[in-house]
Amino acid sequence: MTNTKELDVAPTAVVVTTATLEGKIKFGPGCIVHPTATIRATAGPIEFGPDNIIEELSVIENLSAETMRIGSQNLFEIGCVVHARSIGNNNAFGIKSTVGEGVIVTDGCSLGPKCNAGGQRTLEPRLCIYGGKNEEHVAFDAPPRNASQAEHLLMVLPRYHKTVKPKT
Repeated sequence: MTNTKELDVAPTAVVVTTATLEGKIKFGPGCIVHPTATIRATAGPIEFGPDNIIEELSVIENLSAETMRIGSQNLFEIGCVVHARSIGNNNAFGIKSTVGEGVIVTDGCSLGPKCNAGGQRTLEPRLCIYGGKNEEHVAFDAPPRNASQAEHLLMVLPRYHKTVKPKT
């Protein structure tokens, strides 16, 4: 971890010290950051809403001077790389998926493993990107919530890893 001066961690969030955190970052209640995750507020700050899960080897980076706002209950799976302008609620970013800096992710979107969303675009609610050719369709329902996974991680991660203490 690099700088704790610009780090704001909610008391119920679990952020391990072996994650790479750079710049002004704020974590809402219930956020979970796994070891080896990388979050960089390179050009502007990043603000996470409640209950986001950021898994190992994920990279979330703000390349814009504007604040990158990330809503609630998003899942960033292993090795995904996300530079989106903003992210809504209840989205799933699959293993090794990528999101470019010109993309706005709304709510309930899902990127499959190794899928890409780039260019200057807004992903409409419940948009699924899947398959080797980045095919798209709009789902009837949003991705399932990760409540049981989050509950388990909130209990287990602090047992085996040092965590960032919230400022008092």
